[in-house]
Amino acid sequence: MTALLDQLSTLLTTRFGVPPEEVRGEATFADLDLDSLALVELGLVTEKEFGVRVKDDEVSTSDTLATIAKLIESKREAA
Repeated sequence: MTALLDQLSTLLTTRFGVPPEEVRGEATFADLDLDSLALVELGLVTEKEFGVRVKDDEVSTSDTLATIAKLIESKREAA
C-alpha cells in the first residue's frame, strides 16, 4: 500500500469510523458503508489534508480507495 493509501486508510478510520480491518485498496465506498453524503465530506477533507479537491461528480460509492488515491495523485501532479 502506498503512503497515500495509508493516509487515506487512516482518514477513513479516524474521521469516518470505518473499522481498520475493512479498509483495503480494492474495497468500494459502498463496501465501507459510506454514502454519497460521506463522499461529499471526503472531498472536502481531501482538499484540507492533501491539497487537492475531489469533486462530488468525480467519486461514487462504487469507486475504490485505490481509485481515489490515483485521482488524488494525478491532481497533485497536474497542480
